[in-house]
Amino acid sequence: MKAAMTRPSSDTVVPAISRQARRNGVGTFLTVSGAGMFPPMSSADLNIASHLVRRFRERGVDCGFGIVGDFALRLFGALEDEGFPIHVTCDEQGAAFAADAYARLRGFGVAAATYGVGGLKMANAVAGAWAEQVPLLMLSGAPGVAERKGEPLLHHRVKDFDTQLRVFSDLTVIQEVLDNPHTAADQIDAVISRMISDQRPGYIEVPRDMVGVAIAPPSGDLQISLPPVDSERLAAAVEDALEQLIRADRPVILAGALAWRR
Repeated sequence: MKAAMTRPSSDTVVPAISRQARRNGVGTFLTVSGAGMFPPMSSADLNIASHLVRRFRERGVDCGFGIVGDFALRLFGALEDEGFPIHVTCDEQGAAFAADAYARLRGFGVAAATYGVGGLKMANAVAGAWAEQVPLLMLSGAPGVAERKGEPLLHHRVKDFDTQLRVFSDLTVIQEVLDNPHTAADQIDAVISRMISDQRPGYIEVPRDMVGVAIAPPSGDLQISLPPVDSERLAAAVEDALEQLIRADRPVILAGALAWRR
């Protein structure tokens, strides 16, 4: 896998992937000149990967599915450093369908890919997750915040930097780009909350120079706003169903898919 062959500007961040880093699946990034956009992360700081994994574990999710690429090298490595493995499949579409199946069994699924060539291959599976009301998270690496200045000749870029985001805006219920360390944790929480509440797929894009950045803690615990339930009508429906079952000699229940997805 080759790094982008671009002429660095004064604040361009470019990949410097050592032999050891390639073995570990982790890319390191160096600022060509001047200080980085954000302060380096200390071991005690919260970061995007650690907060994502914390929220995943709260939902009972212990792994994801995906295909790594250079825009997602650091993200995949950081997730695995947090004890959250990404299981590799034959291609990105297969990974997204595997995450869809996982979500149907566990209530939430994670599909991860690189920018453009990887993310766009997941569109079909994400569209299916919308149609079937499955909370599937599409987690994509992306060009760095600093790399987006000007018109760099970055590979896998289609039309402009927001093309992939716009594609998934029609396929997911909520989309966020984590380009601000002050709001990233709350953005993650907003996506997960909305996905669970609406039982629809969501989209998170992580610029590669944001992976190792310290972020502000979230405003609070994850808040899930479920649709209101009319308790009286629910009790009446349950009572009616029980009466039918009691009177039947050989009862048969024909339940739709939403009975367990909701």
